[in-house]
Amino acid sequence: MIKWYYLLWNDAINFTRNNVKFMGIWKLLTFALFACQEANTTTQATPKKTNEHHVQKDAAQLKIDDFGLFWNEFRGAISKNDSLKIIHLTAPILQLFGRADSDPRLKLTGTAAAKAIFFVVNNGGYFDEKTNKDVSYRSFFLRDLDDIDQFDPKAQEQWIKDFVFTKTAEGWKLSVLYTNTAKDNF
Repeated sequence: MIKWYYLLWNDAINFTRNNVKFMGIWKLLTFALFACQEANTTTQATPKKTNEHHVQKDAAQLKIDDFGLFWNEFRGAISKNDSLKIIHLTAPILQLFGRADSDPRLKLTGTAAAKAIFFVVNNGGYFDEKTNKDVSYRSFFLRDLDDIDQFDPKAQEQWIKDFVFTKTAEGWKLSVLYTNTAKDNF
């Protein structure tokens, strides 16, 4: 911090060499700048530690062994467009498979995976034969787990429509997503 003071003061002296009366103003401004910066860094130090602890606590809470709890967290993150939570609820490498065997297979991580998930949720859907209607994935994720036919409470892998969820050592994670990889750009 002292280095900045000398740098600013040096510029002030060079700038005001012809006008000595402005040197006092530069002194006051640099002292005010550092006083504000000191106050600002001390007030921000506590929340940073709290935020880091909060993020670690959230990550620890995301280990969900019960698929019902996982489903509620996942659909809540979908409805809130919470990319960070979706990243935590997704396997480290999300595999995207196409509709045909010849379609490209992609492996996405982090924000690219979240972007692909939200793209499929916002643009995809399926045909419900019971109601004879098209259903968007956005409305599908509003459903309770009891209303989903594909749910198998004893399985270690849940295939629900185009989404494959796998039970891992870190809890349930979205591991595979089926979409039109030949047409969509991820």
